[in-house]
Amino acid sequence: MSVLKTIGAGVLAGALMASLLWWERPEDPPVERYVTGHVTIIDGDTWKVDGVTYRHVNIDAPERDMARAECPEEVYKAGLAVTALKAAFEYGGARTYSTGKTGKYGRTLALLPMEDGREAEQVLIDIGLARYLGSPRNPWCKRTIQ
Repeated sequence: MSVLKTIGAGVLAGALMASLLWWERPEDPPVERYVTGHVTIIDGDTWKVDGVTYRHVNIDAPERDMARAECPEEVYKAGLAVTALKAAFEYGGARTYSTGKTGKYGRTLALLPMEDGREAEQVLIDIGLARYLGSPRNPWCKRTIQ
């Protein structure tokens, strides 16, 4: 038998064993990732459901607290982001989908799919009230050169 046939047979045998092991492993129990309950909006990217705090996994929204905001416009836009997020829950049918992971401040990371198939994050980004994490910081404060 040539070396290539030996290697090929070994690869095939390994693939067969892996598939058999995969089929025989016990199935993980289903995990309910959608969370329901009383919703309280904290800011444009953070909310609570029955006292558990969730943070949107992909976006950053303006800060509501003037001590943390970089300009008054950011605080104003934070109020608009809160209103938009409330509307996503009340009129858009948004539901909290937990990723099962925790973020840097102990908040559970989540997504917000809406009834019409859109993601609430995209709506907030489209109307200028959120940004993707990793994009330029704080687009809500316009800076001028003096």
